[in-house]
Amino acid sequence: MNYQLTVRLSKTFIALSIGLFCFIVGLDNILDFNTNYQFVIHVLSMDTFQPWFDGKAIEWRAITGESAHIFFYWVIIMFELTAGIICLIASVIMLKHIKNEKFKNGKALFIIGATVGIAVWYLGMAVIASEWFAMWANKMTSQQSAYNISLIILISMCYMSTNERAD
Repeated sequence: MNYQLTVRLSKTFIALSIGLFCFIVGLDNILDFNTNYQFVIHVLSMDTFQPWFDGKAIEWRAITGESAHIFFYWVIIMFELTAGIICLIASVIMLKHIKNEKFKNGKALFIIGATVGIAVWYLGMAVIASEWFAMWANKMTSQQSAYNISLIILISMCYMSTNERAD
């Protein structure tokens, strides 16, 4: 097997892996809606802070309406599913064109899907939830998971952006 084909197979597998992850997370949030919905309620409501965190100065940021909780949870789910579907389609395109120039079209599509994933886990969870809604001080936090997932996706985007030719 030559170098270019090996790297392209690796990138196709990465796109498939990221796609499956994002899609399964979104699907699980539909199939087991209530589990993570409870998490969203408490993060948005800002009502389960650690005892050491006062939070009075920022409690005006809390969103307590059930309709808003459901809306934002569905937005999260749709973004997860979208990221997953785009990355999965990208992996199919990459596999189909593994030996020709159109392989780069799959790579480009993966970058789009992975960017949607970054929007979910970095912008949505690490920035908005963790900082605006002080999830870092919440008894229910997924801040570290958000950073870990974001990092994996970002590293995958960097790898995907490299050239496959042996120099």
